[in-house]
Amino acid sequence: MAHGAFGVQVLFQPERKALTPKMLAGRFDAPLPGGLRPLLISNAPTPNKLGEFAPACGLRAAQFDALTEADFNALRAWILTGAPPPPMRYQPPAALSAAWRAVGESLPPCEQFTLTLPPGACETLLLPTLIEGAGAQSTVLLAAPSVGRLASALEHWSRHASSAAFGCLLFDDQQSPKPASDHPQLRPWELPYPTTGDGEEIAHFTQWRFHGVKVLLAAHSALPALLPLLGASRIDRAIVLEAHKAAGKRGEWLQALRDDELWRPRRTIHLTQSPTLSDIARHDPFGDPKPVYDITEEPERFGPVRPLMEIKDAVAAKLARKPRICVAVLVAPARQPDQDPDQRIRQGLWRAAAHLLKRAAPQRTISYHPAPNQAQAFFSDADGNPQSQRDGFAIHVVQGRWPAAKREESWQAFHRFAPALMAGARAPLKGEPTPPMDAALILPDCRGKLDMRHALGPLMAPHPLDPSPQVVIPLLFHEGFGPDGLPAGEPLGLMELAEMIQSLRGLLPEVDAALREIRLRQGLRPAVSDKPLDCAPLWRVIELTVIAQEDAPIRQRIGKMLMDLLGGEWDRLFGLLAAYRKHSGSWDPPDDWEPAPELAAWVKKQRKAHDNGVLPPERLRALDALGFDWDPAETQWWAHYAQLQAFKTQFGHDETPDEWPQNPDLPAWVRAQRRAGMLDKLPETHRQALDAIDFVWDLKAAYWNASCDQLGRIHAQFGAEEPPISPHQNADLFAWITQQRRDFARGKLNPEQIARLDAIGFIWDPEEHAWQKMFDALARNAALTRATEPDPQRQPQLAQWVDAQRKLHDRDKLAPQRKAQLDLLCLDWDPEETAWQGMFEALAKNAALTRAAEPDPEQQPQLAQWAEEQRKLHNRGKLPEARKQQLDLLCFDWDPEQSAWRAQYAAAQALVNATGALLPDASDPAQAELAQWLDAQRKLFARGKLAEERAAALGALGIIWDAKEAEWRRQFESLRRFQATHQHCHVPTDWAEDPELAKWVAGQRRLHKREALPQEHFDALTAIGFLWDAQAVYWEEMFLQLAEYKLRHGHCNVSEEDPDHGELGWWVEAQRKSHRNGSLGEDRGKRLHAMGFVWDPMQVVWEERFADLERFRARFGHCIVPNNWGEDAELARWVQIQRNAAAKNLLAPANRERLAAIGFEFDPQAAQAEEWFFHLAQFQFRFGHCNVPVNWPENPQLGLWVQFQRQTFAQGRMEPQRAQRLQNMGFNWQDPGA
Repeated sequence: MAHGAFGVQVLFQPERKALTPKMLAGRFDAPLPGGLRPLLISNAPTPNKLGEFAPACGLRAAQFDALTEADFNALRAWILTGAPPPPMRYQPPAALSAAWRAVGESLPPCEQFTLTLPPGACETLLLPTLIEGAGAQSTVLLAAPSVGRLASALEHWSRHASSAAFGCLLFDDQQSPKPASDHPQLRPWELPYPTTGDGEEIAHFTQWRFHGVKVLLAAHSALPALLPLLGASRIDRAIVLEAHKAAGKRGEWLQALRDDELWRPRRTIHLTQSPTLSDIARHDPFGDPKPVYDITEEPERFGPVRPLMEIKDAVAAKLARKPRICVAVLVAPARQPDQDPDQRIRQGLWRAAAHLLKRAAPQRTISYHPAPNQAQAFFSDADGNPQSQRDGFAIHVVQGRWPAAKREESWQAFHRFAPALMAGARAPLKGEPTPPMDAALILPDCRGKLDMRHALGPLMAPHPLDPSPQVVIPLLFHEGFGPDGLPAGEPLGLMELAEMIQSLRGLLPEVDAALREIRLRQGLRPAVSDKPLDCAPLWRVIELTVIAQEDAPIRQRIGKMLMDLLGGEWDRLFGLLAAYRKHSGSWDPPDDWEPAPELAAWVKKQRKAHDNGVLPPERLRALDALGFDWDPAETQWWAHYAQLQAFKTQFGHDETPDEWPQNPDLPAWVRAQRRAGMLDKLPETHRQALDAIDFVWDLKAAYWNASCDQLGRIHAQFGAEEPPISPHQNADLFAWITQQRRDFARGKLNPEQIARLDAIGFIWDPEEHAWQKMFDALARNAALTRATEPDPQRQPQLAQWVDAQRKLHDRDKLAPQRKAQLDLLCLDWDPEETAWQGMFEALAKNAALTRAAEPDPEQQPQLAQWAEEQRKLHNRGKLPEARKQQLDLLCFDWDPEQSAWRAQYAAAQALVNATGALLPDASDPAQAELAQWLDAQRKLFARGKLAEERAAALGALGIIWDAKEAEWRRQFESLRRFQATHQHCHVPTDWAEDPELAKWVAGQRRLHKREALPQEHFDALTAIGFLWDAQAVYWEEMFLQLAEYKLRHGHCNVSEEDPDHGELGWWVEAQRKSHRNGSLGEDRGKRLHAMGFVWDPMQVVWEERFADLERFRARFGHCIVPNNWGEDAELARWVQIQRNAAAKNLLAPANRERLAAIGFEFDPQAAQAEEWFFHLAQFQFRFGHCNVPVNWPENPQLGLWVQFQRQTFAQGRMEPQRAQRLQNMGFNWQDPGA
């Protein structure tokens, strides 16, 4: 190999110069047998662009360097002899295999499940075992977020298993991520297994009869192109890495892989290092970080979730290492005038990070940055030149968009020198062969761009020397100092620190325990709000160093900021619940509990989560340890049960009333138990408990017996066959009786029930019973009156019953036996004929007396109505001839309409002769009938239905045939008469004497406003002083109403609340407002003033009460109204108000003078004395003496006052005037009871 050795497609270069297209020319031109593909093995780096000379598979320089002597010997033998090396089986660590077996034993039968892995090497170490578990000659689909992540796994397999165990094919749809995403750009020849994008090769691979396991690899982004190429090929097992992070169309195709019958694998295994993710920048209503995703809450998508092993077990098995968070806090120095602000921040962050790194002295450190260019800028000098050394660390930068050769060179240099630091963004986590690290430096602005759990992978991976890895996070205050002397603002890196702590909560129990302890302590003291949050437990799991500043205040402030971001509300509320339980003895705080109103909703949420089986075990254990009541409904049930026992002990039964004020909830609970018992939905324990107290389950039977007993008591009380049971007074019993009759008719009553009802004389057919009662009443009436026709006035019910029997008889629906019974009483079956003959005889008598066959409708309305009915029957040809002949004998007038017309015409002639015009006043009762008759003639004339001779006769009288014109003339005449009577044309809108005239007047104004009023009408109305302004008219109308109101009541003080004069009261108040603002007008003001209008409404009230006081004085002779005077409490209060106002000089002088003029007492004490004199005078008037007993029930205070007067007089302290006044009343100075 000194000058280069050439084998078949094998090229070795001592100088390790990069391959060129010219070097490869002719190497891959020879055709290969079907199914074979070109393979390049070389120790030289391969450039990105080889064009048409690019091989399909390759072994890169870095991979070539990893080969051992045994590998070269095997390769040499393979090339020379063509015989492959013996197969090598993959042997995973024993602890990993045991953990996987334990998971398999705990899983229920399912098509898919999710396995959560601790960060580190577990994923790479476990994947071969999962694939091999699919069985020989099976096909496995392995899908990962990126090709680079698959490449890392393949790199491991190639070292620990031979191709005899696994046959791999990577599907590449040529849609690699953009370079800007910092994903490593891997070319097909840079991968350890063949790559294809051809559908035929995919089909050939899936149908290949391979004795091992065929593994089809694909990135999530390639699934939309891969799945349709599978066709009918069945996938035996699918292993999907981080499926819950796939979004958009990737998520849709993962859903199709899970649900579509064509592609769904026999079993799907989801692997993830991040089963949950919370956004610390957004909090839920309880203050905890809002979940972004949680696969445990989506069993339909990811199946049951099982952890592979706890982090402590992985650490014990040397499969992972436990990291420790180290934080350095630095306050950036003041910015220099010429200093770049970004460079100042970078220098401050490195100073804080270097402080920790120097102390820890890690050999391998990885540094995470928001973007590749920022990683390069962070490790550059002030002039922007990259630095290869800083503070003793060899600095290396890697970017995913670099060629593979350049990335390999950077990683090789990183391995050669120590201590070394590798800086990058996403490239170290997206497929690069990142070795185990001793420290991880996480810089600001990485949150949201970096999966913290994934970032812990290189740090937690096993290390030969097993040093304790550290997560280094610098915090930098860069906004100076605040007024309190502490650093201002939020430090850079705080969000990354919080997110790292949140990620470690699910990995390290001690971190979660510390956060819970902080919140628990806070919850146990809810009343203490001003005490600083105790964050000491947090600093036991996080190493915090404050550089060059006072430690305690900054430590307290950062702890508070972190806890605000990390939430932990569950633990705080848990502590609150414990405190509430200790304080109140209850598990159910009210919604408005003052220390924490949110606790009630939290308690309900815990119960709901417990019922749904989604409450985390550690929270379940914590609440159980507290003795939490998970089922308050069950607790409440036994409480109601105890109440029912007490009720039954007290009353002797369990039939609780529908509404029981002593315990309103108990009746509804009892009804619910019976309903559940009837539906067989009551738990057996509840049923047994109720049976133990002889609970009555069937209330229907109990109700039937109780109703039957009640009916028996009523029968015994009234002694009647049909007791007076009304549906309004006893609706329940009435309904029960009706139901018994209905059930009896349908045969639904049992013999025992029938026998019990018969024993109390129950009436089964009330209709037959009622008929016999009515028949007996008719028989008694016939015996007494010797007539079978009852009097409808005195016996309406019996008369109605007899009429109903006749109707049944006419329709042949009367039972024969009933007809026979009525015939025995000689019942008249055709009373109509009898009545007709009676009316005819009455008409004949009337004709003989009055010499007229037409009865007077007013004096003989019934006979007149009968005569009119005969005419209608005659006109319709329905009057029997015999009856017509009888009426003709009386000279019966068959056409009274003509007679009436002639009579009205004569009245019209008389009106013309009297007034000179045929315009009757419809409002005049004497002319109303004539006016109505003329309107009817006009209508007939307009329709052409008035006889010519009648039209001619009316025309001779000067009738106006236009009804509207006639109506206008008539209303105009009415208005003229109104004007002559009232001297104006202001007809009130609601004028009761002639509402039609008021409506007509308003109509004329509307017609005039629309310019639709004929000129002659306008001239006629104007000539009599008609007002056209509606507002002025309304004012005049209301003025007239006010004048009428004053005439009736003697004043103008109309109240708006007066039910009869509400509108007038509103108008009166409107005039007062217009008068106050000067818009009323002088003329209107004078007219109102002349009427005695009161402009001050308060004075109106005063006048009303003053009038009441005058009436009181006229009645009693004084103005001392008692405080509790029952006849007029308002007057008593008003009198007190006047005294109080006078005492404070708030009473108007005029009002004071008027009160003084009627003897009003302004002195409250004197008024009180006068009130007692008033009561004493009333007592003397009733009883004839003044000896009021001390305990007189009607007025005990009067007795005490009288006793006090005797004592005052005896002590010589009474004024002579009062003594004389009492002496004049006949007051007895000696106590009669002494």
